[in-house]
Amino acid sequence: MLVDEIAEKELELLETEPRITECVIGLRYTYCEILVDGEKYLGVSITPLEDLLNVNPSLNIPKTITLLPKIVDSPNPYDKVVAQALINAIGSYLIKTRQPGEIELVEADIVDLISDYVVEPVLIIGNMGPLKRKLYDHGLNEVYVIERNPLYRYGALPDTSFPRLVSKARTLIITGATLVNDTIDYIIEKAGRDKNILLVGPTASFYPSIAVPKYFDVIASMIPRNIDAVKNVIKAGGGRWDFTQYCDSYLFVGEKK
Repeated sequence: MLVDEIAEKELELLETEPRITECVIGLRYTYCEILVDGEKYLGVSITPLEDLLNVNPSLNIPKTITLLPKIVDSPNPYDKVVAQALINAIGSYLIKTRQPGEIELVEADIVDLISDYVVEPVLIIGNMGPLKRKLYDHGLNEVYVIERNPLYRYGALPDTSFPRLVSKARTLIITGATLVNDTIDYIIEKAGRDKNILLVGPTASFYPSIAVPKYFDVIASMIPRNIDAVKNVIKAGGGRWDFTQYCDSYLFVGEKK
């Protein structure tokens, strides 16, 4: 599966083994912190409450990076969210330390790509309200939104609408939460590579060249800049719009089709 592939390839890229210093499952987001050569790196992942509800926690916080493939493979959603945060912590380290020119990140907003990568009809997977409003503000009208969690639906369609809507869409904008709940593989399979596929959100902050352009045309994400501030927000129950100010946003863009 895609998440397993990402974890495996990130581990292959490591030249030294990071030490896991802290993992916390917060109300809205989860984080894992690693230490490499005296420097801290943080990865965050959405905490999918709809999946954790009434599920026994695994109580399994990995002690070493070598356990990453095991927790990625776990069906327990508590393991899944920790695994993705750890993947993203490694991603943050790799993005910041790989050789210059090996990976180029663009500091821009996803709306800057509308003319090249966002073609109607658009299917947004995950009810990302600010993104939806930006698309409407830029003149896009044929935009469908689906959401898995009924508490976050707010007028969006249920995700059971996906099989019908994906055949109509020319562009898919997918929340990184699909990496945590393992729906990303089904989405990619049904979409095919003839559509423009953009993966977005803090949960998608793994090392991006692993999946672009093989699976996605664009990854729009962020990595923590002020690690302690992001951790404090998550511990206090805050979410993405609370800690964004302490992160560096980026776009990783493949070749135009």
